[in-house]
Amino acid sequence: MPELDLQHHHAAAMVMFVCDSAGMTAIYKSAAAHRDVERWCTNRLARWPVAHRTMALATCIGRTHIVAAGEGDGPQQATPCVVVVPGTNFNAATSIPLATALAAHWPTYVVDVPGQPGLSAGDRPGQHRLTQYGRWLQEVLDEVSPGPTSGRSGAQVADRADHLAIAVSHGQPPGS
Repeated sequence: MPELDLQHHHAAAMVMFVCDSAGMTAIYKSAAAHRDVERWCTNRLARWPVAHRTMALATCIGRTHIVAAGEGDGPQQATPCVVVVPGTNFNAATSIPLATALAAHWPTYVVDVPGQPGLSAGDRPGQHRLTQYGRWLQEVLDEVSPGPTSGRSGAQVADRADHLAIAVSHGQPPGS
């Protein structure tokens, strides 16, 4: 299977994982609502003055939209990349201020989560949701930051990160 060259291509190769698509639930109440969200996100990203590109990745839970910024020839190329996974009801278009700050220092990839408003698939996994999202994140990381941990289960995704940070935009995280 061909690998995705993120420097030169906007299409992605399908990574083979087994996910159960049974019980997927749509998040939009109508096709018009889905189009409105897509239009808003597309327009906001088009107006973003930072050099960036978008790509679509076919994953086990559906099409995944990724925005890449900070990939230039500057000193940040020698550093690890940053992968931003916005939380519930957020996406790349709503994360532009964060992406701008990060992309000034590191190659940055902002991923629209399938099953959340944005430019990724509008269906949310049904059964075994956490396992499926874990597999999905593994697929995304394999594409934007290939490494020796490729093929691990979703539960082991954190093992491949040098640093993890959680930013909670709506208040304090549970237990804090």
